Amino acid sequence: MKSLLGLIMNNKDENGELKAGFSLPREVKDGEPRFADGAMDGITLYHTRITPLSDEERDKLLGILRNPTESGFAAFCKDHRAVTVIDEIQNTIMAHKEEMSPDALFRFSVDLILQSMNIECVKVGLIILELLKVYDNDVVVEAIKNLGLSDEFTIFAVFLMKHWPDGDREILELAKKVHGWGRIHCVFYIDPVDEEIRKWILINGVDNEVLPEYSAYDSYVKADIENLLLRDDLSMEEMSGILKITDAMLNEGPVSGISRLESPKEYLDKVVEKSNAFKLSDEDKERVERIRQSDV
Repeated sequence: MKSLLGLIMNNKDENGELKAGFSLPREVKDGEPRFADGAMDGITLYHTRITPLSDEERDKLLGILRNPTESGFAAFCKDHRAVTVIDEIQNTIMAHKEEMSPDALFRFSVDLILQSMNIECVKVGLIILELLKVYDNDVVVEAIKNLGLSDEFTIFAVFLMKHWPDGDREILELAKKVHGWGRIHCVFYIDPVDEEIRKWILINGVDNEVLPEYSAYDSYVKADIENLLLRDDLSMEEMSGILKITDAMLNEGPVSGISRLESPKEYLDKVVEKSNAFKLSDEDKERVERIRQSDV
């Protein structure tokens, strides 16, 4: 059966990533911009205030959840994209759990993620599954990992992975295979529970196809740069990662960065001083110059 999951699985390359240029099929009305996968949700989460549902809308959602159908959620999500109603869906289920069968919700959600061609309905399936134990179901786990390869679904997959044993390692492996909004979400939600994750964030955390600034401050914190700067045995690769993250923190157009530090000028001076001990690439020299010239 044709499904979004099937399309994703059929468009993976030899590295287990989605082929370059692949995007999910979606209807775009004449004159409307076509957003990259994950862009509308990413912009919503970072730049839009989500309006709570009205009492009437909550009653409508409850009615759909009591007798869940794909068509019901497809209609509902035309007015309320799934990312804006994550809490509403989950809170409604928890508030009325005596009226709902966990087994029925599980089967419905699994059907959505395995079979649906509706982007928002697949998200709904993932949202509901976050409330249920799924990490011991190999079919469901594999489906979630594959759906997460699309920037459109990454954040929903990450929410589920956070509940899995060794979930942060799963998020790391997913982060390596996504390059747009999906990577931004992975960096935001991953916890650096071991040295490999911390090192990957230092070297790759701000490398995304949207804007490095979105992940700059998170990478600074999770790579533990303040303590790295105290070491005398930094490698060239680590120094380059520090410069890349610091440079990205300076541009606060999309999100706050360097201004979130308690003493930004002292930090920048420390970075420049530390970099003097290295034979830098031309790219890193340019970063150092921008850091020096910043008016923080």
